[in-house]
Amino acid sequence: MAGKYGGKRTQDLIVEMITYTFGGAASKTQVDAKLKATYPEYKNNTYSNLRAITVNGNRGDWPYNRESRRTDDLTHEHHHYDRLFKRGNLYEIYDP
Repeated sequence: MAGKYGGKRTQDLIVEMITYTFGGAASKTQVDAKLKATYPEYKNNTYSNLRAITVNGNRGDWPYNRESRRTDDLTHEHHHYDRLFKRGNLYEIYDP
């Protein structure tokens, strides 16, 4: 699925930024500021996107996260949502 910011989905942009721009961990504020600086037309909800792809947060608001799954099961159709781990106010790249 293509997104409107550089052809990528916001969730993929977030993971790339946390990985390459912030060295593996960043706060919501840092990610949001970087997205707005990089894409002046950015209007998405950064917090919602972070929650959707964080394994240890309240992410059950989205249909693809309502069913139980192992986060290390790469064969599950929704495994690509298991990307971040929240520690305090930082979102880190998740390594199961």
